[in-house]
Amino acid sequence: MSKKLAESLNGLVLDVKTGSGAFLKDPVAVRFLAALMVDIGERAGTRAAALLTRMDQPLGRFAGNWLEIWEAVDLLANRWHPMDEDIRELSLILAGWMIYLGGKAATPAEGRDVAEANLIDGKALDIFIRMVEAQGGDTRVFDAPGSFHKPRFRREFCASRSGYLAHMDCTKIGWAVQRLGAGRERAGEVVAAHAGLEIRAKLGTRVRAGQPLFTLFTDDEGLFAEPERLLTEAVEIADEPAPVPPLIAQTITADNKNQFLEFPADT
Repeated sequence: MSKKLAESLNGLVLDVKTGSGAFLKDPVAVRFLAALMVDIGERAGTRAAALLTRMDQPLGRFAGNWLEIWEAVDLLANRWHPMDEDIRELSLILAGWMIYLGGKAATPAEGRDVAEANLIDGKALDIFIRMVEAQGGDTRVFDAPGSFHKPRFRREFCASRSGYLAHMDCTKIGWAVQRLGAGRERAGEVVAAHAGLEIRAKLGTRVRAGQPLFTLFTDDEGLFAEPERLLTEAVEIADEPAPVPPLIAQTITADNKNQFLEFPADT
């Protein structure tokens, strides 16, 4: 918060993660942290809001380094895949809150509409391209970012049985991505740009035995075994559909923060 507030912001929107993929998994602790950050912002003279967003399944279609660049650019260019719908909607909601707190919209919902209009008419992509150009980047790669995704190896991870995709442990899915070569355990380790996952099914989906749930990408064929084991442990398929958690669990603002600021001593 000190680094953010040092920038003399007019408004601050915090995306605070909750669920199986969050670092802080206790919902009481998550709400307390979010309320505390909103309180700090407001006391410093900055309008603040915190959205508690769910990490009970991977957001969007991809997890990995170049994969996520590809996905982000395609979203900015209005070339989104059905699996991108959740990350697109969350991005618009967060942008809507920023526009609202910045005084450019009367409500967060109106701000979301402004953000979507700027996305659809190409303004958002144009500004992104100009930012990259200003830093000396080669923006030609953004014309077709998918063509630059060239992992040496890929493999499908398939459903072991038919049923409904009922649960995903996002922490284990994150470790699977890291084990494919997309992240480091120690400073100095090489990170593979094209390693990662494509998510092929979302929670609540009816799947059949043998249907691909993920596509795994790596530059080292010997790395598949541990990610496959982690994904086996991470995914639960049930006979009946389970409720799918909402994308946003809660919104904390100056108006309601005080009810979450007392942290239970036994938590």
